[in-house]
Amino acid sequence: MNENYLTKYAAKHVDETFIKQLIQDARKAERQHCADLYAIRLVKLSARVLDNKMGPADSAALLQSESENIERQAQEWNYV
Repeated sequence: MNENYLTKYAAKHVDETFIKQLIQDARKAERQHCADLYAIRLVKLSARVLDNKMGPADSAALLQSESENIERQAQEWNYV
């Protein structure tokens, strides 16, 4: 019961510095997550290029397609 009281007290009496730090940590974690996803996607694309023995034109087309997908996702995120 004491822990519940402390949790409620802490939730109501957090200082501005604590909130700013929480927001900063959340943004950092989100950026890291996005970077990880893009790195994984690039590895998959490079494996596809190598497995299919794609030439420069086909590789460029694949990268262009992926670039368009990323731009579309960014636009969708702006509407959320």
